[in-house]
Order: sequence, then C-alpha cells, then structure tokens
Amino acid sequence: RPVIRRALPAIRACAARAAGPPLAGTVVVEFEIQGDGAVGAAAGSGLAPTIAACVADVIAGLRFPRPVGGGPVRVRYPFVFRAAP
Repeated sequence: RPVIRRALPAIRACAARAAGPPLAGTVVVEFEIQGDGAVGAAAGSGLAPTIAACVADVIAGLRFPRPVGGGPVRVRYPFVFRAAP
C-alpha cells in the first residue's frame, strides 16, 4: 500500500485532467507484480476510458517490493473518485 499511496497525487491528476464536470466513480486496475517488483502489465476499467487508462499507466510505472516466493502476483485494486463538493 505505501507504493500506491505515493502514487495517489498522479492518480488524482488523471481525473483532474478529464474534460467536463468532475467525475465520481470507481476505476479498477488489474496488474501483475513481477518477481523483481516491476509491474508487468496493467489495465484499467470503469468510470471513463481515458481516466482508467491514465490510472493504469501510473500503476504500470510503479515498482513494488519483491513478492514473497518470487512472484508474479496478480492484483485487482479499486480507486474510488469522488466529485468535489
């Protein structure tokens, strides 16, 4: 989780760059952490395709601690966006 937390500003920026009114909803990113901690593949879905792709791109650029047992590890992680009041 600390790796994801450090990436939250970039993930929030994905929604901020979207045209139109602020969006609210969930983007689910499915990704695989390789044995060396690198993300091998990431795909996002939900909310809006451009936001989901942006969030997946952010996740794809992260490096995680090496998985116990040498990996790879598949992860499905939801990101909930709320419209500002």
